[in-house]
This record gives sequence, structure tokens and C-alpha cells, in this order.
Amino acid sequence: MQHLEGEGRPWISLIESDSARLELAGEDPATNAVLAKLPSPSFSSTEQIPTQFSRFQYLQSAISAQRDPGRYLLWGRRPVAVLTGQASYGLKSHWTCIGCEAGGVPLNGVATGGLTLDFDQLEGELSLTGGGMAIDASVDLEKSYIFHEGRNVTLSFGGELIPLDQASITGSLFGPGGEEAGFLYGLIGGDLTVSGAAIGTR
Repeated sequence: MQHLEGEGRPWISLIESDSARLELAGEDPATNAVLAKLPSPSFSSTEQIPTQFSRFQYLQSAISAQRDPGRYLLWGRRPVAVLTGQASYGLKSHWTCIGCEAGGVPLNGVATGGLTLDFDQLEGELSLTGGGMAIDASVDLEKSYIFHEGRNVTLSFGGELIPLDQASITGSLFGPGGEEAGFLYGLIGGDLTVSGAAIGTR
């Protein structure tokens, strides 16, 4: 939670990579207790994706990658300005897929893409592609600048469209003027569970 600039209200979210279940979102009073139990992060988002007001990290399980593939954590400082018009963000993402590889071995990958938000209409669109995985989704934006999945979410892997049983996308804008955006995503379709985090700047 350190080394973040800005004075905006803090925001944090965490997702389990094997179940695509969002454990924490917003200002949860139990955040510190949960964070204290997590293992050390397996990569530093400050090295791979330099951002000023937000971060994400992947926390790999110390037990067994097959039994517990780890968790994704996203945090940052929320905007303080009133935002109008539209904004586009270039995204970088890390993801994990359970069921993409034989034997249940987790598959990790990276992706890039974009997020476009309309602050007046409170809606937007996002896309991520990389490592054989592709996500396209509409998003609904709240006045608090937290956004989540809309009605249209699609997942493809290896060029094949995966019918979804469950889709969760939760994110926020960061920085005093909404200079950055980040989100966590979890998608379940058949035997596949894809989860990850994305972050980017305007």
C-alpha cells in the first residue's frame, strides 16, 4: 500500500485466481487482516507497469500452484476531481487460467488492450488480448468512479469463443484527475477459469 502519490480516498480489491471470487472491494474494514495473511508477491508491478497512483500484484501460493494458484491484488488512490467527457486508457495485464492446460496446471500470461470510459453516460468498453486469451466487455461506471462488467462480456481462448457461466470485472479510476485505471477480472466458462488484473494510464 506504500509509495503511492496523491491524496484521494484509498481503494483496494482482491480476487482469488482459482475461483474468480472477489474477496474485497472498496473500503473493507477487514482489509488489513486479510493482507497480513498473504504471501509475498511473485512480481512487483512497480517494475513491470510503472504507475503513479495505483498498483497491482500477483501473490503466488506458497503451498501448491495446483491447489491454490494465488491471488491478484489491486490498490490505489481514488480521484478527487469531477470528471466529464471521455477518456481512454492503454492497459497491461497479467492473467491466470485454470483448465487451459492439461492436468489442471495453471497457465499464466500477459495481455495488452484498452479501456474507454464515458463519464457523462457512465459507461464504457474494454478489451484485452495476449497469450491466446482475449476479453471484450462493456462496463457500467458509477458516479464514485468504480466500474464493473456490463451486459456484454466475451472470453476467447486459442481463437475459440468460451460460453460464460460467470463474469466479474471490478475496477476504479486512480489519481486526482483520473489519470490511471485498473481492474480485476474473473471469468468462468465450462472447465475454464480465467482471472487477472489490468492497469493503465490515459
